[in-house]
Amino acid sequence: DVKAGLNVKVRLGDSNSLITEGITVMAKSGNYSELLLPFPDKENPYFEGAYEKAGIYTVTVTKSGYQTYVSNLITVSSDCCHVIPQTLDVVLQPN
Repeated sequence: DVKAGLNVKVRLGDSNSLITEGITVMAKSGNYSELLLPFPDKENPYFEGAYEKAGIYTVTVTKSGYQTYVSNLITVSSDCCHVIPQTLDVVLQPN
């Protein structure tokens, strides 16, 4: 069982619907960076990554026509077996 350290949910503007299409989510911790992949859940789509990789991350979310979102620092820690997943809810604002 592998756990994702980062789970990112994205909405556009004032929409209540989660979206992954046309969105890029990048996580960075020091010299390490990773493109988070969309998780194909039709009712609750989100991005996940940093599998079993503890660290202090900055998450950047981009979509054409919207302002780029840059998170505060997010700490992904671990216990004796797995990372402790962190969830980030992002609302992208139009340009």
